Amino acid sequence: MDQDGENKKEAINSNDDSANIEDLELENRNNFLNSVLTGDAENLRRCFVNEPSHEKSNELLNIHDDFGRNAVFAAAILGHCEVIQELVSQGANVNEQTNRGYTPLHCAAAWGKLESLKALVSLGANVQTINFRDEKAQDIAKRYSIANCVEFLDWAEGKMILELYISNIQETVTDLEKSQGKLSKQDRTAFTNACRAKSEWLLTAQNASIEEFEEQKKQLEMSVEPIITKLTTQSPQPSKSSKT
Repeated sequence: MDQDGENKKEAINSNDDSANIEDLELENRNNFLNSVLTGDAENLRRCFVNEPSHEKSNELLNIHDDFGRNAVFAAAILGHCEVIQELVSQGANVNEQTNRGYTPLHCAAAWGKLESLKALVSLGANVQTINFRDEKAQDIAKRYSIANCVEFLDWAEGKMILELYISNIQETVTDLEKSQGKLSKQDRTAFTNACRAKSEWLLTAQNASIEEFEEQKKQLEMSVEPIITKLTTQSPQPSKSSKT
């Protein structure tokens, strides 16, 4: 066979290989979408196994419809909690927003999918995110009079507010100690115990009301206020480089 013939054969083989790869990628894409829509979490896992590269996996996670919704939105609307968990474990952003600011949480609330809401919140969904109308997911659930979703989202927000306060106050005290000086052992113990007590309470707060979350936050504020006052009123410690 002459050189031209060899080149043609190689070109044909190359084209066949490319076509086969494209067919496999299309088949896996279709399997991925079908798995999301049918709630088949096990088959969904196989789709990611068939796309071992990070880039290819991201391509699946970044398939969007005309409204900017990806697979997490679809799973949330359909109530496929295992699929939501699998997608997030593969790198999907549980707080992704459409161009109008809707998140999977907003969509689950609109469709009254309580179990989806619980799954999303457990995976880190932010209940305070707003859409282009300044609506949180709670507001949408209220608009459609979906009482159980409203109740859960109010609970989730109360829990998140207390969690954030505990985290923020710990950071604040740490920063103040660096600039203003160390706490006494007694104050440090009191502060640590107060934060720990509220964190432990959160673990058992599955049936807590909004009022109870607010009360716990007030109690912690009252406990740490004297400590914050001490730190902000005492003179800063001189640096080691200061002249005496």
